[in-house]
Amino acid sequence: MRWTKTALTAFAFAFAAFAQAAQAEEKRIAVFSPQTSFTLPVIAREGRDYVGLVEVLEPLGDVSAKMEGGKWKLRFVQRDAEFTNGQTRANIKGKDFDLPAPFRLDGSRGLVPVSSLGALIPQITGTREVVFHGDSRRLFVGKVAVRFTAELQKSDSAQKEDASRLVLNFTSPVNPTIASELGKIRLTFAREPIMPPVVQSYTYDNSAITRSQYEEANGLALLTVYSSTPLLASFSNEGRTISLGPAPKAPPVQPPQPASTAITPQTPPGTSATPLPPGTLAAGTVVAPPQSGPHHFFAIIDASHGGSERGAGLSDTLAEKDVCLELARRLQKELQNLGMSALILRDSDSTLSLDQRAAMANSAHPAIYIALHAASQGRGARVYASLLPFSGNARGQFQPWESAQAPSLRTAVAAAASIATELRKHDVPAGVLYAPLRPLNNIVAPAVAVEVAPPGDEVADLADQNYQQSIAVGIAAGVAAVKAQLEAAR
Repeated sequence: MRWTKTALTAFAFAFAAFAQAAQAEEKRIAVFSPQTSFTLPVIAREGRDYVGLVEVLEPLGDVSAKMEGGKWKLRFVQRDAEFTNGQTRANIKGKDFDLPAPFRLDGSRGLVPVSSLGALIPQITGTREVVFHGDSRRLFVGKVAVRFTAELQKSDSAQKEDASRLVLNFTSPVNPTIASELGKIRLTFAREPIMPPVVQSYTYDNSAITRSQYEEANGLALLTVYSSTPLLASFSNEGRTISLGPAPKAPPVQPPQPASTAITPQTPPGTSATPLPPGTLAAGTVVAPPQSGPHHFFAIIDASHGGSERGAGLSDTLAEKDVCLELARRLQKELQNLGMSALILRDSDSTLSLDQRAAMANSAHPAIYIALHAASQGRGARVYASLLPFSGNARGQFQPWESAQAPSLRTAVAAAASIATELRKHDVPAGVLYAPLRPLNNIVAPAVAVEVAPPGDEVADLADQNYQQSIAVGIAAGVAAVKAQLEAAR
């Protein structure tokens, strides 16, 4: 699955910690340095955890290794080290160094015990500032630590507990995966070198936000905030501050308003005025839904990728674009079976840009926009709502392109939660996450994305008709359950 060029490759990995699937996760180690942050698989040898030494060092500087005279010789920058297969004693810069378990050769690849990294890496790199969290397998090389504080703030006006928010301030910008579950919201840091706070578990004297818990596992840092009410996250201070506060309640159903004057879209500065095909708008122009009389309820289904963009190569013969289109057609039928009309944005093998998808959806003014994706990692489905940067005011007839979703976000969150709930009723594991996705951010109507993973170990099962039908039925039921809210938001 690829939403943008920068991709969300860490999301499936981070979501595994959130979902806590029955199948055991692949063990990984995370390495953080001033140059880069990365993860590596852990290799089991005779009941112990190992990792490739060259793989750990390669992103940190020039490294080479070769077999010579029965020794595995490694050079990192100007430092030499020698290891012997099956031996615990190594030689680094002419001095003996004892490993906690034997060095292992895997072909020409040298494996060292994971538990040795805290002492071994300073000897090889010459970097004194090395910290290794052995239980969670997180290695910090150099001055990279990101620290944070948490402060519970109440509303300045009413001091109501249900208006409280937890403000997290970080020493550097962060971009965690955020997942919402019943009674809690979890922030998963896969790429950031987050260090534990002084107090890792804290109970608040507050009925809305009750407790926060920091933990580390499998290369990840996780912060879970427990609450008696659904929470939403917002970013500010260039990604250094995350505020967690109660999600706004869905608006009550209002009677239809008198018809109003039609809105003529304007072209924003710097946007091309080249005519577009009928039914599309120039990228950057976002027209808020007109507040006219009764609307016919309909959904737009966006089968992601298409044409020259295959999406993820799920297998040698199965492309993401094909899975998405088949799911879209099934979902359209299920929505129609429940009395809701639906349009498929891409009902053929055609190529559409993200801006084109958003512009076409916005010009149609649907009740909900549903993007479909497929992935080979994980189990079941992940339902995404947009995670927007802090915005002071996003109301009015014209919305900023990058945060057009803001006025519809609370309804989108309700829809995402409803879809996840109904999918679980149809035996599809599902959870809700928030991420700064395009084109969700650019859609005026409530917008969600559903990423479908296989039901088991076989990626080919993504094409299974019964599984696809369960997905389509669950999504349609989730939309039907919040139909009144979606209609009220138009």
